[in-house]
Amino acid sequence: MESKKKDYSCNGFRSKAEWNVHSWVQQDKSLKDMFLSYARSYGMERAILAILNDLHDSGTFRTPDGFKFTSSAIRQSLRRMRDVIHSNQRSS
Repeated sequence: MESKKKDYSCNGFRSKAEWNVHSWVQQDKSLKDMFLSYARSYGMERAILAILNDLHDSGTFRTPDGFKFTSSAIRQSLRRMRDVIHSNQRSS
């Protein structure tokens, strides 16, 4: 039996979709600010739900090139921004 290993071959992400969502978040200042603000205010899990709900409420379900904003993709993006989230909390 072959063991299943996590494949993080897409720029360190589990999938192209997760990498794509994170790339868009990093390039879009308002989106990035929303992710950071929610993570600081609500914590990781509540922020994921709030971000997903706000995106869907505004009619945004996909990145401009067609990848879905999913809770998994948002979680991975927030994890990549964890140092920024926590460093700004300590300096405030």
